Amino acid sequence: MNIEEAIKKGYLSNKEIKIIPSPRIGKMGIKNENHITYFMHDDCSVSFCLPLTSRGDLVNIFTSEDERKYFEEATGQDLNKNKQGNFFEKFKVKIIMSRSLLKKGFSFNLADPMDNLRFRVVKANSDIIAPSWNERKLKNSYKWAIVDSEKIESESSDAYNINMEYWNIIGKYNTESDLKILLKMYYGLIGSSKTIPSDATKLLLMKEINKIGESDVDKKKFVNMCIDKFFHIRKFILKGIEKNVFKKESLNTYVIKNESQTYTFNELVKEISALKEIDDDKYFKLESEIEDKQE
Repeated sequence: MNIEEAIKKGYLSNKEIKIIPSPRIGKMGIKNENHITYFMHDDCSVSFCLPLTSRGDLVNIFTSEDERKYFEEATGQDLNKNKQGNFFEKFKVKIIMSRSLLKKGFSFNLADPMDNLRFRVVKANSDIIAPSWNERKLKNSYKWAIVDSEKIESESSDAYNINMEYWNIIGKYNTESDLKILLKMYYGLIGSSKTIPSDATKLLLMKEINKIGESDVDKKKFVNMCIDKFFHIRKFILKGIEKNVFKKESLNTYVIKNESQTYTFNELVKEISALKEIDDDKYFKLESEIEDKQE
């Protein structure tokens, strides 16, 4: 059976998988990633062997006899774990520690039969190998995490794009007035009780913006808020509230100036959006009042 056929069968996979260190730093542990003893001493090594089950048998890393026979043919080894003196009793995957290993991890080419076999042995050490990066903190015993290289590249690209979009938005709305509105919208979105003082300086506002910018999760929420189809309407209403064109009467009750009809915030958003969509004179009157009252 050739490589292409083995991939179709699911024995191999046309991808690269990594295991990346997941250091657990105690109170007295070294926190500097560049220190020679961070996680492990440089040039020290760790070896992964096929572990034992609770019954004392070697863990089975194959899904079927046919799969095992394929790997025996591809590697030229007898992989029957039940035989005395079998291949797995002495087989180990050795990884040498280095600073680059901390960031880049140790790679396995799953389209290569021997590398695939190594990865299966490493993965079987499930007490210390987390099944994914997101799950690496679920058990105190996890010291490494499995990561799909394609996923890393995709997530890195997504994070880069979100970061670019975030700062482009801040560059577009960089006046004190706009920054106050954006922060109010964001705090409302995440349900925060944090408020922005009316006399907040641009320096203070940018400190808040930078705090959001430190978290990929927070930046994504902020960007999604700003690309929402009702973003400009929400921004319009918050500006109007500052200028008393709209009035917040209670926790989630709003009125339009000189009117008695009450709205929730979302209802008001839909009302103003509908007025704008049909070019209603009422919308343009509100707009002129808000713009005329801008500082």
